[in-house]
Amino acid sequence: MYEVLGVNPREPAGRPEWCIFQEHLKDKYQIIIHDGDAGNCIIFRGVATLGVPILRLYLMEKYFYYIKKINSVFNRNHYCTQCDKPYSDKKRHKCKASCMSCKQVHPCPLNGQRIQCEHCHRYLRGPLCLARHFQRVPLYTVSTCVKYRACLKCYTTIDTQEEEHSINKHICDVYKCRNCKQLCKPNHRCYIQRLSEEFEGETIRYFVFYDFETMLDESNIHVPVLCIAHRVCPLCLEKDINEHCDGCNAKNTQRECFFFMVNIASRSFVSGSFRLK
Repeated sequence: MYEVLGVNPREPAGRPEWCIFQEHLKDKYQIIIHDGDAGNCIIFRGVATLGVPILRLYLMEKYFYYIKKINSVFNRNHYCTQCDKPYSDKKRHKCKASCMSCKQVHPCPLNGQRIQCEHCHRYLRGPLCLARHFQRVPLYTVSTCVKYRACLKCYTTIDTQEEEHSINKHICDVYKCRNCKQLCKPNHRCYIQRLSEEFEGETIRYFVFYDFETMLDESNIHVPVLCIAHRVCPLCLEKDINEHCDGCNAKNTQRECFFFMVNIASRSFVSGSFRLK
């Protein structure tokens, strides 16, 4: 094949050679090359006949390897071939190449006013979007009309497949926080992530909250100049750092400390303050 295509097999193959191979295989495969030295990003996407299988190659240190399962390269459970994004949770994946209304591949054009479905009460982008939202979505195994419903009072979209009897459990102006998994009001500000399953059965002794202030040195590297840390236990988690805590006081632990840098060149730190509670 090298002789037919006029490619020298003893020389490294670059983009011109990739295009030659793709032109020869355009009716059989679409060649997609991922660069292992650049975060597994796509550096070549060949032009081929629509619907042909994808031949994925992995370029690592000037050598090509065949990719059997692309999701394994990113250490994820799934990989969306439409938007080229790896993901693990099907519920949280939002494909940029699909329509946000009917969830089908390729966005639907917005022709005039939106149309409301009489079954799910959601607004679609037009007649085409309305017809497509009755079709089964491969990601959900059901149609968008079956999976989603809109509340007639607050018009919040309800996922009927996420939880049993989710429509009857819906409360207007209340949503489920992704972090604490509790029903909260819209002004709920929760930034604490849940513990993983391997730590759920263990007893939490203390938490450490910290913040680093940095500056750029002569090498344009961020160097910390001020380090502040607060150590709290479950008893004083929601208390002010200046308040007394029986749990921390019993262990004679330091609840607050900070360090500041006195010499950037030598990277030397000194303790600025310690307070025992």
